[in-house]
Amino acid sequence: MKLKTKASLLFLICCTLFLALSALIGVPAMIFNASNNLLFFLNALLVSIPAFLIPAVVFRRVNKFPFFKAPKFWQIALAAVIGIGCVNMNQSLTYLNAAVFYNIDVASNSTSAETVTDLSVLNLFFSLAIIPPIAEEFLMRGTLLESWRRYSPVGAMIITSLLFALLHAAPSAFIVYFAIGMLLALVYIITRNAWLTVIIHFVNNLSSVIAALFLKYSSADPSPEAVAAESELSIKLSEFMESRLGYLVYAFIFMLIAASFIVPGVLILRAVFRKKKLGKYSEGEIVEIEGERLLMPLPELKDGALANGNRIAILEDVMLWVAIDLLALINILSALSEFGIIKA
Repeated sequence: MKLKTKASLLFLICCTLFLALSALIGVPAMIFNASNNLLFFLNALLVSIPAFLIPAVVFRRVNKFPFFKAPKFWQIALAAVIGIGCVNMNQSLTYLNAAVFYNIDVASNSTSAETVTDLSVLNLFFSLAIIPPIAEEFLMRGTLLESWRRYSPVGAMIITSLLFALLHAAPSAFIVYFAIGMLLALVYIITRNAWLTVIIHFVNNLSSVIAALFLKYSSADPSPEAVAAESELSIKLSEFMESRLGYLVYAFIFMLIAASFIVPGVLILRAVFRKKKLGKYSEGEIVEIEGERLLMPLPELKDGALANGNRIAILEDVMLWVAIDLLALINILSALSEFGIIKA
């Protein structure tokens, strides 16, 4: 079985495990009215780890993928800078979504700071900032992207980002997850080290944790004195910023901030990795060509093409399309729920 087919089968298995384990935990949780705090903890511990992380690690070991090297301090620093940019890109696209769906009642199924304010501090870090980045990055970038990039790096980036967005089953936030997936895929293509994408993912999720803690421990309602002291100008400004045009202004500002972190961060990362011959710029790598594992120098793998030059080979696997169809169905149901057409 070719590596691309094995990767497609792996993703289908992971999707099946994810759905089965989610149901196994979710149904009893609804019956016994489990707390949100317990539900998030169980999802992180008993869904993300066995459905994503363990299969990815086993797959990499079975197929003799190299271990990810521990990142050095300068690599961690650059990843953190890109992570800050990712947070701002996330915020920009969230405001863009708000402008697109303005005056439309959308109950997004994506995890936001408002939805997790009742979680304990330890659970917030464990369930949002630590486990999901590790589990999702080792599967999506460290295993699937690593397997498919040999056929077409750009194609593999797009497909894994699409799967990443569909896997979150939040259609109203699809563009947010897809963009984050593309950024993470780009960093992995350059570095070939999932620990760096884990750091970026961690920084992004950590922002939600910090926002949730701020909402949890700050005063929810302003004092009457503060309301009375609010000027007419500030009221008009507030009304403008909550309009469609205001959301577009916010989106533009946050995108500029995001670009100021992401563009230099990625360019410096690429330049240093090229100079030091790290990641995709290393001297050679083990690849699979027509079922044989060979050591090939990277120049002979220009643009990731194999001997037959078939760059759409990833899309030829039936199991990948079964997984995509399954996730598409879940996202359709999720969209119906988000827009209030059906009750969740």
